[in-house]
Amino acid sequence: MIFNVDEIKNKIDIDNRGPYQNVFMQEIEYMTILLIDIVKSLEEIDQGLKGNLTISETMEQTMEALQLNRVPISWTNLSYPSKRGLESWVINLIKRIEQLNLFRD
Repeated sequence: MIFNVDEIKNKIDIDNRGPYQNVFMQEIEYMTILLIDIVKSLEEIDQGLKGNLTISETMEQTMEALQLNRVPISWTNLSYPSKRGLESWVINLIKRIEQLNLFRD
């Protein structure tokens, strides 16, 4: 799920916005950027494997990382620091998204 940052910003009262709300908004923005990149790179790989796109070096690196159960570098550059393998990283990502959804509501 990709967050609607503007909708969430509008729900938070600007007058009562404190450090916790600011950190929450930063996390929402970072997570949205990361999720957009993950979806985009996976869609590009899908299109490349179908023959609709030429497979680029970045796509090859992403596919190789996924095959080796590693987090692709392009995702790592946009995400939180972690030494986890891909499976553990994705599970942790899902938990973070769930936590942000709880705070959002």
